[in-house]
Amino acid sequence: MLTFKEISVLPSKPKSYYKMDSDKTRGLGSLGVRVLSSGRKQFVYIYRQDGKRIVLTIGDFPVLSLSDAREKAKEIRYMLSEGKDPKAEFQKAAELEAKREAEMSNRGTIKQLIDSYVDWMERTGKRTFKITKERLESEIYPHIPEDTKASEVKTSEIVKILAGMINRGAPVESNRIRTRLHAAFNYGLKHDNDPANMYSEMNFDLKYNPVTPIPKQTSAEGVGNNFLSLNEIHFVFGNFLKTKNVGRKSYLLLKLCFYSGGQRPNELCLIRREYIRFDEKILFMPGVITKNKADHTVPLTDTAIAIIEEMMSLEESEYLFPKTLYPEETYNPQSLAHAVNRFRKEHPDFNQFVPRDIRRTCKTLMGKLRIPKEIRDKIQNHAMKSDVSAKHYDRYDYLDEKRWALELWESHLNGTEINNVVPIATKKALY
Repeated sequence: MLTFKEISVLPSKPKSYYKMDSDKTRGLGSLGVRVLSSGRKQFVYIYRQDGKRIVLTIGDFPVLSLSDAREKAKEIRYMLSEGKDPKAEFQKAAELEAKREAEMSNRGTIKQLIDSYVDWMERTGKRTFKITKERLESEIYPHIPEDTKASEVKTSEIVKILAGMINRGAPVESNRIRTRLHAAFNYGLKHDNDPANMYSEMNFDLKYNPVTPIPKQTSAEGVGNNFLSLNEIHFVFGNFLKTKNVGRKSYLLLKLCFYSGGQRPNELCLIRREYIRFDEKILFMPGVITKNKADHTVPLTDTAIAIIEEMMSLEESEYLFPKTLYPEETYNPQSLAHAVNRFRKEHPDFNQFVPRDIRRTCKTLMGKLRIPKEIRDKIQNHAMKSDVSAKHYDRYDYLDEKRWALELWESHLNGTEINNVVPIATKKALY
């Protein structure tokens, strides 16, 4: 029988020739090596089909090892014993492999899945599309290469990513990543069956959502109950800008969150200057930037106007809070979160708040000022549960009541208390 060493030293000749492997097989052909005049060596299997001698090339030596060539020879002998044509069977297998490779080349990668999902979020008016893209890219790609087919992403790989986040002390953020990635894969599952995508060259070929079996970290979630006292708010105002690597833009955004009664930072970052009506002293927030998709009007106090005017004097842009280097883009609300984290590190004994606690702080302290809950909900643009009459016929904007409440809140923040009397219009609206 042939050996690796023997094949290695087979010399080239002016004409190609064969060196057969003596395996004592009778009637079903034999494995051999064809040595070309160029010196190239190929494993072949020689057999007879319908009286005709057929030479079937198996693979090049030494890319294909001698032991693997012998295994292929066993497959060929089995086909012959079953009355099949090995050459036709190999051709069929090659065509199937080529088809599989073509299908694989059209399968979307994990990057294409995330990009497509984020594009869909933007097209359908989901305001968190930018932060979703940034967070998924920063957490996923360091562990799962961008060119990995989405259909080949394993649950175990995602578990490892989320476990790393939990181990670094970010269980809540791990839940956020899990939710975003789960939504992206659900989008991919629907993509291939969407008639609108029927003629798309790309498909994801997902059979299931690999995130579904992974449980949320329920112990990390819960109803938030942290809020700042008035003294703590004053401490933040007095020391936030003194914190290392905290810029004035983050400081002004934080203050506007408070003086606007707890508007969401990400919504304030989407404010265009055209939404600010100084003559009416209001900030109009169209439904395209609000969480509940409802238009929202926020009365502006003198302090809020001063904050806005200072911000507008810092940079030229169509946005109230633009990026410094790219003023045509909006400021990233995560920058405020990073600034708050820096403040907390410099003041470890201070109440460990996060940006979303600002909203709760405003709601709670305004309640202590006896501002009715309905008005506080209106200020923060909460989705209101209502009956048919309120849903279809109540078009009252509560602007006077909201202005009264925010001016009372402003005086409380500034230490210039005014008479806490609910205006007649408010009483009529509430009772």
